Amino acid sequence: MLQSLDIRQRWIFENQPIRGTAVFLDQTVQKAFKAHPYSPDEKQWLAEALLSAVLLGGIGKQSGKILLQFQGSGDIRLLSAQATQSGYVRAVLQTQAGQVGEQALERGTLGVIYQPDVVSQHYQSIVEAMSGGLMPSLEHYFEQSEQILTRIQCFEQDGRYA
Repeated sequence: MLQSLDIRQRWIFENQPIRGTAVFLDQTVQKAFKAHPYSPDEKQWLAEALLSAVLLGGIGKQSGKILLQFQGSGDIRLLSAQATQSGYVRAVLQTQAGQVGEQALERGTLGVIYQPDVVSQHYQSIVEAMSGGLMPSLEHYFEQSEQILTRIQCFEQDGRYA
């Protein structure tokens, strides 16, 4: 569950085609870090996956859950994060011997699965993972699924992620 210091806030500019969502994770990320002795690079990837899942889990028009799953043959073998609109969050990361370098997402795919609570049908999209990390891969997903122009940024300061 999202903890008390974790925030997801939607915003919109009146009379402009601009809207967004800001996600701040502190306690949820720290709790995930305690589950396994992750390297600093692994922590960054895990935090980005959690942020992304919470972000996408909060923008749906109906309640449900979102699952992001990367699989590949680079340094990251599996990176998966799940979130619901009600704040349930979980993630898993499997790397090749703790190594996460420039080819982390090499030869991989990113799957985005949305499962609405009230409809038995789920929606799935699989795109090629992009070099440069998870954020460019998610932006590529939005481009391929014909969504509105989307930009995603991730920042870390003093163990807090946004």
